[in-house]
Amino acid sequence: MRPGQVISDIITKASALSDREIYFQAVEDLVSGSTKLTECRVRKGMVEDFGGEYKMVTEESAARQKILDALDVLRKIADIPELDPDVLSALVIEDYFTNRNK
Repeated sequence: MRPGQVISDIITKASALSDREIYFQAVEDLVSGSTKLTECRVRKGMVEDFGGEYKMVTEESAARQKILDALDVLRKIADIPELDPDVLSALVIEDYFTNRNK
């Protein structure tokens, strides 16, 4: 199942819960953390390819932690396996760009 569908299913499930705002915030954190981590990885790759200093170490760590924290919250209502934040963020972003025009 693609990440976008899993997120959609979690939102549907959370919408029926009285404490749904916690889960909606976790989904938002998951997506924003994924976006930020992807941005950090792109910038790191540019520095590795073209030289310079990578200055986003703090942001990269914070994005990873944001993803992990969001997953911990979402695991309370969904069966989510342990995932590497880098892999998950790449899948979320890839899924978005692959399916946004469908």
